Amino acid sequence: MRYYKISFLFFYVCYFFMIHSYAQETSTDSLAYYNRIIDDPRMSVELVSAHEFIRNLKEESLKKNDYQSTAYYYMRLAVIEMELGELYDSENSAIESLKLIDGMDVTKWSKNIRKSIYNHLGILSRYQLNFSKAIGYYKKAQVNSKTPFELAGVLSNIGNVYREEGNHELAVVEYKKALDIISNIKDEELEARLLGLLGLSQSKIGDEDGLHNMTKAFKIRKQLDYTKGIISSNLDLSEYYFDRNKKDSASFFLNKAVEIADVTDNTVQKREVLSEMINQGDYSRALEHKNLKDSLDLTKQMSRNRYSEAKYNYAKKEEELKKSKRLRIIYQLIGGLILISSIFIFYIYRQKYKRDKINDVLHAESRISKKVHDELANDISDALNFIENRTELSKDDKTTLLNNLEDIYLRTRDISTEIASIDIDDFPRSLKNLLIQHNREDTKVVTNNIENIQWQSIPDYKKMTIYRALQELMINMKKHSNAKLVSIVFKVNGKVNEIHYVDDGVGATIDELKLHGLKNVESRINAIGGTFNFETEKNKGFKANIVFAS
Repeated sequence: MRYYKISFLFFYVCYFFMIHSYAQETSTDSLAYYNRIIDDPRMSVELVSAHEFIRNLKEESLKKNDYQSTAYYYMRLAVIEMELGELYDSENSAIESLKLIDGMDVTKWSKNIRKSIYNHLGILSRYQLNFSKAIGYYKKAQVNSKTPFELAGVLSNIGNVYREEGNHELAVVEYKKALDIISNIKDEELEARLLGLLGLSQSKIGDEDGLHNMTKAFKIRKQLDYTKGIISSNLDLSEYYFDRNKKDSASFFLNKAVEIADVTDNTVQKREVLSEMINQGDYSRALEHKNLKDSLDLTKQMSRNRYSEAKYNYAKKEEELKKSKRLRIIYQLIGGLILISSIFIFYIYRQKYKRDKINDVLHAESRISKKVHDELANDISDALNFIENRTELSKDDKTTLLNNLEDIYLRTRDISTEIASIDIDDFPRSLKNLLIQHNREDTKVVTNNIENIQWQSIPDYKKMTIYRALQELMINMKKHSNAKLVSIVFKVNGKVNEIHYVDDGVGATIDELKLHGLKNVESRINAIGGTFNFETEKNKGFKANIVFAS
């Protein structure tokens, strides 16, 4: 079990130095504090607080689309979760980090953290005794390792997997590779660790170099005064002699390990030493081992309970946020529907209002027409009859007065005709009658394809508007253009209807035409959503286009 801790600590020392430069640029004092907690197993009681702090940083960086920081924080969370024994969560966090890295450009930083992720996944697989999967991850980490220090660490981890499987021959091969790689760099602590691992595996297969390598590792550690390493070497040597049934020598080195462990504050390693005593049949401190184990297990269980509670609260908060977001979306949809409905209703009422206004005008015109015809025209007719039967007037005066009254009567009839009611039921015929009545001896009106337009699908108010517009064009032609030939063509172009008017009259300026009533035509057509355009020039006739939808 102690080799898990040794390789684990070695990996995270490597990992810490790998991200140290990045962490310096992005961390606060709090981040530095929690990083120290994460990298020191003795402070596991604070791991839940560290997890909450790092998780908040991860959420903030994710909101900012800072995927590099997010990947780093996911990896830190994976380390904490593994320390808490939450292997499934740790694996998920590591994979989330890997997904983010996969979407980034290949850089020195991305290669380094990718290597660390694979190494971490390898350790998780070892904890779950899935050795083949662990070696697969370590091989991937090896591909992304660049420095001798990194490569040696990965190779030693592969060797540890083979040793834990009981395949010490392959373990020896990997440890030797690691030692060869670091032969040109001065790192005595790493060299001692690799020599200790190599020596112990060699001893398991009867290789006499095993004792030599373990002894060499022990000497280096004593020179470095590296307490943890010295304890490990004593345990290695004790195990070596115990395997060979040399109990006195085994007990000697085991007691040395116990003496040093008793004066250190490393409870994890102390429990490991006491565990080895029990393995070798010494139960004198079994109760102490049990109490120490129970204490460590209780501390870890309390941390796991706090983690589970924090995880539950976080999930609950996330669910509340999602619920709030869903409600906000629903409210926005409802608000949008209300707005769209309001606009639609406003548009319907506005169109109805426009239609009603047009109908009011047309009805008013009809009433005026009837009144002009019933009252004014009839009265003039009566006056004509009266004057015609009087003999007191001279013949010339009588003739002049009759002519004047005749002219008034004709003009009154024209006005009445202009605003008379329209036969909507047979609208094409009404249009034909309107246009034909403007045929004179000196003016020919030609129409074409009135039935091209599907008049039955056009609302009545639009028909009446088109009728009045054409009526005003014809009156304007009669009064001002002196045209000899008028052409009116009806066409359908896609979804719109078109009426093209052309005459060969004297033409006019734009200002003159507006005074002649064409502005009223334009207003009528605009009121039904159509367009009215015309072009003219002195002595060059007149053209107009009416375009409207059904």
